[in-house]
Amino acid sequence: LSILVLVLAGGASANAARCLQVKRVLSENDYTAFPPSITPDRSGGIYIADPNDHVVQHCNERGVLVAEWGGYGRGDGRFIHPCSVAVGPDGTVFVADMYNHRIQKFEENGKYLGQWGKFGQDEGKFSHPCSIAVDAAGLVYVADTHNYRIQKFQGDGTFLTEWGSRGNGKGQFLTPVS
Repeated sequence: LSILVLVLAGGASANAARCLQVKRVLSENDYTAFPPSITPDRSGGIYIADPNDHVVQHCNERGVLVAEWGGYGRGDGRFIHPCSVAVGPDGTVFVADMYNHRIQKFEENGKYLGQWGKFGQDEGKFSHPCSIAVDAAGLVYVADTHNYRIQKFQGDGTFLTEWGSRGNGKGQFLTPVS
């Protein structure tokens, strides 16, 4: 099975699509390959969280790769399956580091700024955070997939509130992923 992903994120130029041409050859037994997460930066480029290669890439508006950081691991700035990336109003880059059960925070150029979270069910802890978003006020929303909830934080990682529980009813989730 061969997959070609070519996606244009809102606000990204057509040339930036060159950074998103990802070709993977998958065997029938390879269930770990996920498409990358893409979000626009503040100047027409894009950030790509690639869970398969455990990196984040930053491409400018011309589609040129200007930065790449991460790599497989548990240390600061390293990832195990970074499955989502979001950019705050000040340009801060947030990454949902799924199998490290944490959120990592970076400058636009990839300089590590900090992190929060660890495995668990309490406030501010995660079980496979799979998606992240940042609003215009800089508040961070995390789909905490296997805790069946959405958690809300200040940009520094201070817990604010959460929504959801496991189930099919109102306010419940089976697997929040995006």
